[in-house]
Amino acid sequence: MQRSRNGVRQVSICSSHMAMTKRIITHCRMRLLVCEDVTANMAKVAEARHAARASRSTALREIEGGQTYDNEQEFLTVAARGAREGRLSRFLYVSDKVEPALKLAEGV
Repeated sequence: MQRSRNGVRQVSICSSHMAMTKRIITHCRMRLLVCEDVTANMAKVAEARHAARASRSTALREIEGGQTYDNEQEFLTVAARGAREGRLSRFLYVSDKVEPALKLAEGV
């Protein structure tokens, strides 16, 4: 779990089942606020990064080396194709921490 300067917490959970992810969030004493399928965006970003890198391939090959450049381009191709074909997905979960109930002092 990571906390940013503005107090927002970021939790990275790797799960292939949405129900399991929701259970993990609940188990961590958090309340799910938003669950959004952002798979289409992942495909668009991968395709855009691939195209941007391809337009600068000469410079990137010098900086990264040919094999690293080719590997990254292949990764972006596979990620975009997997997302478009529904074999790879990404969901955005937004949650907040559930505060424990206040304990009343004994005898009050």
